[in-house]
Amino acid sequence: MKNVEQKFRILDPSAYGNAFTHMTTLCGAPPVTLKQFDTYYNVKDGKRFMLRCEVHNEQETATLIVYSREFESWPCERKSARFKLQDGAPIEDTMALLWGTLSVGVRVQKIRSVFTLNGVCVHFDEIKDLGKFIEFEYELDSQTPKRVSEGHAKLKELCTKLCLDKSNSRAESLGYRELVCISPRPTILQ
Repeated sequence: MKNVEQKFRILDPSAYGNAFTHMTTLCGAPPVTLKQFDTYYNVKDGKRFMLRCEVHNEQETATLIVYSREFESWPCERKSARFKLQDGAPIEDTMALLWGTLSVGVRVQKIRSVFTLNGVCVHFDEIKDLGKFIEFEYELDSQTPKRVSEGHAKLKELCTKLCLDKSNSRAESLGYRELVCISPRPTILQ
C-alpha cells in the first residue's frame, strides 16, 4: 500500500476543536474513536516496524506494520505492509516474541478519532506527552504521478477547509516515533 500523508501539530486548542466540529459537519457523522498503543522496534535500513494494539468498542486487535517514509518532501509518501493478527490470538504472546527477538525503541499512546471524506482519512490524534495533531492520509491505488499530485491537492484542500494555517498549527515532517524520541519526556522502553 502506498499513500500521501501530512501531519500538523495543533498549537491552538480552539483550532483543534473547531476543525473537529467542522469535520463532523462535512462528513455528516461522528468519527470512529480508537485507543492505539504503538510499540516501535529497532530495525535496519531506516524502515519502521511496529506492533499496533488497538481498542475499539472494547474489542482489542493487533496489527504488525512495516513501513518506510520519504521525508524529503512534505506531504510525504509512505509505503507500508500490514499484517493483522488473527482474532483471538493472544497479543501478549506476540509481544513476548517480539520483545525477545528485537530491541524496543519507543511506545506511542494515542486516542485517534478517524473520519473519511472523499478518499482522505483524517485522524484527530491526542498523543500522550506530545499534544494534539491532525493527520491526513490519501491512499494511492496506483503510483502514477497524476494520482500523487491528486493526493497532494486533496490534502491541501482539506487543510484549507479546516482552517489550518501557520497561526494555529505547524506541519510536522517527523513521525510520532521520532517526535517521541526528541520530546523532553520520551516513552522509551528498555
